[in-house]
Amino acid sequence: NAHSDICTDCGFVFINPRMTAEGYADFYKRWYRPLVSAYGNKQLDLPFLQQEARHYAEQVCQVIDQYACHPSRRKAIDVGGSTGDFAAELSKRWGYECTVLDPCPDELSCAKTSGATVVAGLVEDFDTLKRFDLISVLQTIDHVLDPVGTLAKCRRWISPHGILVIDFVDYRV
Repeated sequence: NAHSDICTDCGFVFINPRMTAEGYADFYKRWYRPLVSAYGNKQLDLPFLQQEARHYAEQVCQVIDQYACHPSRRKAIDVGGSTGDFAAELSKRWGYECTVLDPCPDELSCAKTSGATVVAGLVEDFDTLKRFDLISVLQTIDHVLDPVGTLAKCRRWISPHGILVIDFVDYRV
């Protein structure tokens, strides 16, 4: 019996009660894409996702380029990176070595073809001692089980000169 709640301090919308890690894994494996497809009245299969994601990746990179001073050692992680199209754009544009973290194995199979390192699972279950020059959490922060914990991990993972890019879908649109 889940529903959406909104934080009256910051406006963050979240699912309440939060799902368990097992519930989330099952939801993304079996229900998420069909549910979003039905809601948007369009089939969100992998080819469509990749087409949309490529265009979106180009737009985000144009914004990043206004603020980024790309280091010589370019490592990136895309949390909730889906098919890896944003990671592929980072690699193509600026030579980033990318890791894509996502709970959906089917989408990660696409990400792997672009040369990214892929990690299947939830951000809450993943940790590393690596530092990243760019961390992206694109249209994902509202999906994680622990938003505050996820941001704390990003803080630990980011290099001193790194960039954290977060965006979200405006559910009101």
